[in-house]
Amino acid sequence: MKRGLLLLALAFLAGAAWLAWQHLAPPGDAPPLAGPADRVDHILIEKTVRRLTASKDGVPVMVAWSP
Repeated sequence: MKRGLLLLALAFLAGAAWLAWQHLAPPGDAPPLAGPADRVDHILIEKTVRRLTASKDGVPVMVAWSP
């Protein structure tokens, strides 16, 4: 019984510490700015890797990602 309560308290504290870190941690570096491009003909957004790729005539002219 005491062991279960101790494990529950440790799990609660670990979760609270993780939430505090996520809220209070400094943000990561901003992605680099894209170079100049007049127009693009294709935009690919990959949500799982948090990346955006813009291309013109099949050549990537901008790649932006978020950590």
